[in-house]
Amino acid sequence: MGLNFNFLVKAFRFLPVFLPRIFNLFSSKKHIKFLSDDETLSFLEKNQDFGIVRFGNSEFSLLAGRSVNTQDYNHYIQRELKEILLSTPKNYLLALPVDTTIKNLRFRNHYSWDQIWKKTPRLFMHLYLNLDYNYGSPFCFRLKDVRTSNLSQYENRVKNLIDDKEIIYIGPSKGKNKKKPEIKHEILTIDIPNKNAFDIIDDIINRVQKTALRRNNVLVIIVAGATGTILSARLNRLGILAYDFGQYQRHKDFIGH
Repeated sequence: MGLNFNFLVKAFRFLPVFLPRIFNLFSSKKHIKFLSDDETLSFLEKNQDFGIVRFGNSEFSLLAGRSVNTQDYNHYIQRELKEILLSTPKNYLLALPVDTTIKNLRFRNHYSWDQIWKKTPRLFMHLYLNLDYNYGSPFCFRLKDVRTSNLSQYENRVKNLIDDKEIIYIGPSKGKNKKKPEIKHEILTIDIPNKNAFDIIDDIINRVQKTALRRNNVLVIIVAGATGTILSARLNRLGILAYDFGQYQRHKDFIGH
C-alpha cells in the first residue's frame, strides 16, 4: 500500500509538468544554441548589467517532483522553476547544461556522478528547451568542471568580474558550501539554512532590497542550491544584479587554487 501510494504521489507531481510538453520530446535538438564556459564568462564580462540564473541536476529533479539534499519538494518551487524555463530572460543569462545532457560533450561516464546528467536533466531539457535561445553554461563557476585552456587565467577573470562590485552575499554558514568566496567589497551577508532556504525567500529578498536601494554598483552573489536559481531570477527581474554563484569556492578548494 505504501509503495503504491508513493508512486501515485510522484506521478501526481510529475505528470502536470510532463504531459503538456510531451510533444517537445520529438522535436529536433540538432541546432540548439549554447555557450561554452569561456563564452559564458565573456558574455558576463561584456554585459555587466546582466545576471546569471543556472539550472542543474537539483533544479530538474525538483521540477520532476522529487526532493533533493538541499530542498524538499513543494509545488511552489516546482511551479517557479517551470516558469523560469518558459520565460524569455530580459536582463539575465539563463544557463542550462546543454552540452552535458543533449550533446554529451562534458562528462564521459567515467564516474557515477556523470550518470545523473543522462537521466532527469536530459528528459526535462528536451521538454523545455527554447530552440531560439542561446543558453549559458551552468558550469561556468564550477572550477573543477570548467572546460578552458588556462584555468588560472579563467579564475582571475571570475575574480575581476566581482572585485569592483559592492557585494551582498547570500549563503549558508553550515554544510558543504559554508565557506564564502574571497570578496573584496562586501556590504552585507545573509546567512541562510543549508536546507529549505526557499521557505524564507521573501524575507531574503526584502533584506536585499533594503540594502541595495541605498547603494550603487551592487552585485548579489548567491550560494543557495535551487533556491539560488529562483532568487537570482527574481532579483534580476527587480533590477538588482545577481549571480547564481553556486559551488565556486568548494570547487576552488578542491583543485587547490
